[in-house]
Amino acid sequence: MSLVITLGSAVAVAQHRSVDASKLAAYGKSLPKVTVPTFGLEQATYLAAWPLSCVDHPQAAPEGAQYLWLYGERPKLPFDYDKTRAFYGCYDWHSAVNSTWMMVALSKDYPDLPLRRLMQEKLTEHLGEKNIAGELEFFKTAKNF
Repeated sequence: MSLVITLGSAVAVAQHRSVDASKLAAYGKSLPKVTVPTFGLEQATYLAAWPLSCVDHPQAAPEGAQYLWLYGERPKLPFDYDKTRAFYGCYDWHSAVNSTWMMVALSKDYPDLPLRRLMQEKLTEHLGEKNIAGELEFFKTAKNF
């Protein structure tokens, strides 16, 4: 499904960029069918352990990683960062968003997952109104993000 959506989006972009959309569509049709992997409860539990191991732990960053830390200073985390932001663990902001999405997907797809209750607790903590407001505030001020 996502491959079809992606190809449809690519055709729409191609139309705006003077690329031959019919060639792009033909190429998409020539690709092999995508088989979506299926996971059992054991694999889902293994996958759930990854985001749970880092979701609450702000990670150290290289000198240039200014998208997460205060601008114009050595990288450091602002006071109470974990109380005012939703995505801060798991290496960087983007990884934290992906890890959060994985917990949501696993919680939905595996209602009997042993780690489901813990994942839901973490999602409730991280996706509260105050945390999302903190993310929005960050994007208002982080012009270089």
